[in-house]
Amino acid sequence: MVPKHLGLGHIIITLEWHPRYLRSSTTYRNHAGWPYVVMPPEENPADFDWSFCAGLDICVIHTDSHSTDLIQELAKELFNADIANLKVMNINAIHDRRDGAWLHVNPLFKGHLAWRASDA
Repeated sequence: MVPKHLGLGHIIITLEWHPRYLRSSTTYRNHAGWPYVVMPPEENPADFDWSFCAGLDICVIHTDSHSTDLIQELAKELFNADIANLKVMNINAIHDRRDGAWLHVNPLFKGHLAWRASDA
């Protein structure tokens, strides 16, 4: 059983530490109490042990400066760790009120992911 309230059962993975973004009214209000993990963008997601994420809902926060390949590799590694759900948020798109700021990612089959717009 995975708790779904009070911030338990959820983890935010961010590719850089941006306290200004993480405490903003848009982001913080919706994710207060969630634990954060920072994965430096220059690192390879495959070099990390993501097993602590098994069964959890994950939100990956990135900026326009992060490559799509990096986000996709991180998503693959997280699904290989048997996470429950994955949403990916572009913090710049949130603040600029652009479409496609939130994406919900689903595994189709081994190594292939489906990305679709999400309401958050």
